[in-house]
Amino acid sequence: MAVARRRRNPLLEHFYLILPHYIYLSVGAVAFVAALVMAFWAFSKDVLTTHHYFILSWMFPLAGAVSAGAFTGALRIRITNRLHNLAAIGSGAFAVWLITSLLLPNVLPGVYLTPEDQTELNKQLEKKFGPGTQIEFVPDERGRVKKVIILNIRPENRTEVIEFVRRQTADMAGHARLSPLVIETRPPDPLKRTREELLSLAWNAHDEKNWDQVVELTTNLLKVDEDPANKEQQELTEKKVPLTKTGRVGVDLGDADVQSNHSFGLINDVATALFLRGEANRQLKKEVEARADWKKVMTFDHAVTFSSVLKEFWRTKDEAENKIFQLDRKK
Repeated sequence: MAVARRRRNPLLEHFYLILPHYIYLSVGAVAFVAALVMAFWAFSKDVLTTHHYFILSWMFPLAGAVSAGAFTGALRIRITNRLHNLAAIGSGAFAVWLITSLLLPNVLPGVYLTPEDQTELNKQLEKKFGPGTQIEFVPDERGRVKKVIILNIRPENRTEVIEFVRRQTADMAGHARLSPLVIETRPPDPLKRTREELLSLAWNAHDEKNWDQVVELTTNLLKVDEDPANKEQQELTEKKVPLTKTGRVGVDLGDADVQSNHSFGLINDVATALFLRGEANRQLKKEVEARADWKKVMTFDHAVTFSSVLKEFWRTKDEAENKIFQLDRKK
């Protein structure tokens, strides 16, 4: 007995035949639209940050690769060999991803630095070059940073600091193309330096026997801090506060003694600045001025000076008294 065969529905067979085409085309269309939306978003922004660039640098090529792979799959769907079909899809997707990744940095707008970058850059500058040297971003009317100013830059390390800033700003942009950046420099303003920085520079000038610079730096320090230091010493004397201790750290002085000595930072720095200026004046044949500075040092009973080379605290007034004694012997 013959079995009746079911008649095939031509429309249904056609639907099953073209269904994979529509699946591939739908995926490709979604990826293509997503890429267009990202492109419109990127080029409509005035400021493209490194975070935006990172997202785009991955999403653009991926969207392009998915779209290309989908359209390639739709064209090759009739291939019965699935391995060949996957190879065609993969090669098309990879080609578009590679081309997009290579060309994208030249097409996208350049990125601009942010206020967070300024904070981070100043931390790196302080870590490498010490306190004082700072960077300031100058945004335009749209908030885009097109200029940076390096403040308090010194002649001896000007080139090194500028190159450091160029490298760091480029690193902050990551793989993105940093928009053109103008770098300007400003020399240090002596009146805006900290007391610690002025004293450190004065010691350096003393070691280099640059006596005029010693006088200039210590004078700038004393203009601001000498009067407050005199008042603090007077209060210590009235309250009969015990004197600071002298000697070598770790041998004669413990951690508590060192911490106590550093707590008198203002009078220590002022007395040391007067002592250095006195020595500079003596070297400049200004013995009257030298004597006057050392006489002032002798009023700071609690002041000590720390030698970073010897790791030792010495009484500043005792050394000043010794300097005056040497002056008197010459007469």
